[in-house]
Amino acid sequence: MKYFKLLKPVILTLIVTIKAILLSAQSADSLTGTWHVEEVRVSSAASIEELKAANIIKKDLQKTTFTFTANHHATVTSMNPDISIPNGYWEYAAGKKNITITAWKDRLKKNRGILMSIIIESDAGKTIFHLEETPVRLTVKK
Repeated sequence: MKYFKLLKPVILTLIVTIKAILLSAQSADSLTGTWHVEEVRVSSAASIEELKAANIIKKDLQKTTFTFTANHHATVTSMNPDISIPNGYWEYAAGKKNITITAWKDRLKKNRGILMSIIIESDAGKTIFHLEETPVRLTVKK
């Protein structure tokens, strides 16, 4: 009984931590649907060049949608044709919380070129798409 009293805070902390991890975990099924950008944020740690580039495309990103279907078809729709992906294939790596989008026509190839890579983050209950290798974070909602 004495040991249980000592371990009780540790057990409670462990339970809360596991619950938080499970609640924040994404699955491929939970990602299917159309995601609309609500907010575009640029990291304050970005270089001057990155800030300039992000500010140029920020307006286009605000009107961007991401659609992921159950058969792994991906569509990224934007006012900027350089951002748009009309016919993509998406895969989700749960361990990395990462979506990679490649060309649909290349989906069966072993070495596919990645068109876009998105890290899924969560902040205050909101879903964030961090465009990998950029300082851009998109707050999105289905």
